Amino acid sequence: MMPMLTFVSSAPFIGLVIALVALETLVVFWIFRERAGVERAGIAASNAAGVCLLLTTLTVMIDTGPGPVVLALAGALAAHVVDLALRLRLIGPTKDAA
Repeated sequence: MMPMLTFVSSAPFIGLVIALVALETLVVFWIFRERAGVERAGIAASNAAGVCLLLTTLTVMIDTGPGPVVLALAGALAAHVVDLALRLRLIGPTKDAA
């Protein structure tokens, strides 16, 4: 049997976590299927950022070189920017900002 630390730091574990994040996204979308708009887009952006960071970890673990690592990090950055923009749009300007 594989020791826990070895399993957690393995490529199959990262793949399993990515699959669980994808499943979580689908379940949340199904739960909020009647609601459209910012909530679902924000969830998608946040989860996409997490998946991109997991892909970064995976590309480093399997030693793919710098190209895929940079692409995965760029995807994470883009997803985080979209998530932040959606959150700021959701909050909107405050009444006290004059």
